Amino acid sequence: MEQTLDLEKTLLATLRQLSPEKQQIVLNFAKSLKQESDLPKTSTTSDRSIPSLREIAKLPLAERHKILEPMMQETAEDFASDPELSIFCVLDGDSDRSS
Repeated sequence: MEQTLDLEKTLLATLRQLSPEKQQIVLNFAKSLKQESDLPKTSTTSDRSIPSLREIAKLPLAERHKILEPMMQETAEDFASDPELSIFCVLDGDSDRSS
């Protein structure tokens, strides 16, 4: 327990020394780690609940959409709020999003 508190204090102290932009990057990274740990563990058996990206690519478009739909809103929010991702909208000609 004490070791956890030390880690949390060290993390917080280090985070406070970063710029707001770097803090956002750390937060996004921590959220992605959390999301990964929340995903069900996939196995090599045929009863996997989440297919691999290769398996998804082989599916008909409607089925791909069904699988990916729950992740679309969060991905869109990431691209809108993460400067490291939204910088590429200029390449798409969508310079209004880079605010």
